[in-house]
Amino acid sequence: IQIDASQYSYSVRGLPGAFSYSTSIQLPQAPDLSREHYGQPQAGYNAETNTALAKIIHHFNDNWSLTLGGLYQNAYRDVFTTANQLLDSAGNYRQTIAAAATAKNFKVGSNLAYLNGTFHTWMLKHQIVVGTNGYTMGNYNPTSAQSYVLGTAQLGNPKAFSSPQPYSSGTYKSADTASQTLLVGDTISLGRHWAIMGTLGWGWMSANNYGKSGVKTSSYSRSAAFSPMTSLMYKVNDTQTAYFTWGRSLQTGPTAPAGAANVNEVLAPLRSEEYEVGYKMLVADRIQLNVAGFRMTRPFGYTDPVTNVFGTFGTQRNYGVEFQASGNLTKNLTVLGGMTWLDAQLGSTGVAKTSYKQVVGVPPLMANALLDYRLPFLKGTAVNANVHYMGRRAANVYNTTFAPSYVTLDLGARYATHAYGQPLVFRFGVENVTNQSYWASVYPSSINGGGTASNSAVAGLPRTYHF
Repeated sequence: IQIDASQYSYSVRGLPGAFSYSTSIQLPQAPDLSREHYGQPQAGYNAETNTALAKIIHHFNDNWSLTLGGLYQNAYRDVFTTANQLLDSAGNYRQTIAAAATAKNFKVGSNLAYLNGTFHTWMLKHQIVVGTNGYTMGNYNPTSAQSYVLGTAQLGNPKAFSSPQPYSSGTYKSADTASQTLLVGDTISLGRHWAIMGTLGWGWMSANNYGKSGVKTSSYSRSAAFSPMTSLMYKVNDTQTAYFTWGRSLQTGPTAPAGAANVNEVLAPLRSEEYEVGYKMLVADRIQLNVAGFRMTRPFGYTDPVTNVFGTFGTQRNYGVEFQASGNLTKNLTVLGGMTWLDAQLGSTGVAKTSYKQVVGVPPLMANALLDYRLPFLKGTAVNANVHYMGRRAANVYNTTFAPSYVTLDLGARYATHAYGQPLVFRFGVENVTNQSYWASVYPSSINGGGTASNSAVAGLPRTYHF
């Protein structure tokens, strides 16, 4: 029997906000956030999360086990951050501060029940799982929220602005969602080299949206929605395996936005699909290498420019190749790294300017390499270096401006010892050693299609020390 309870509180003040911009603006060079006044001291974020869970695990014997579990979580957030709107491509911006009018409280209950077993039928070995998992969640929004315009500044010359701290008030239930899935899975060993793994899932989903008066504005439900997954594995020898995987998954559909003829309508669940082929190998019993290629597709919604109806008319497709390496290059030198090439593209969006464009914020190439060296002459001491590369990313839905590529370097050291018989580790690190200015994230106002989406960019942290 496992019982856990946790309470988490988080509070921050003065951090810089995101920079929003229209499709007519070219994204300027990222600011150096080590300068003051990109954020304001009266702006911040408070969060509190309370969680309780219980789980019962029973082993009938070496081959069969049962797991039952439940969780309740109440998460609250109070957001009163600054936001910046770029006014032109030269970096002039207007700063505002507002208490968020979006959901401030999330109440979640979830459950799981699994029966796992191993048995043989003739020459075949089965490892099966039969079970269910699901959740219900309620979203609660404030009925009103304050906001203030602080003033204008320039990316190269941020300013301090004074204002009261904005507050939100009132509460109403804005939405509830529920999902329950029944799973049946089996991994079948076909002798020494071959194995087949398959999972069948049936999902029951519902979503409801409510106005401030408590009146339901839209709803959707779906029963026994089917989502399968299967893998074929070939074990070349004890250190090498090739595999092919195909699967489909479901998620709650989007809600029609304001301005659409079917505003607030919740669309049918989105069904994503993936094909993946990969190879895994262990080299010299110390380096694990993995390579995989994949193709993923998902539907996305947009408002038809002719009928003004919002629907899931389009498709986003991602092609990609991944490579990972982990293990010991030498007795004292460890590597953990990888790279991903990804071509993420929207199909037709109903608008010529955004059709068949790169997805905003998705780099064609991303790579990371962490090296950790244990000093042989000083027991318990190690140094490490981490290099991160992010490729150029589309920065608006028209693909007329881009966030440039960047490289960051992190350096660190640690010392491991014992105190009163207990392990104790001291760590010191410097992140972004070269104080590189970069856009850590760029994203559209909506992941759905259409020609009216605005965009936002968040600058990366400057050189940062931690101990």
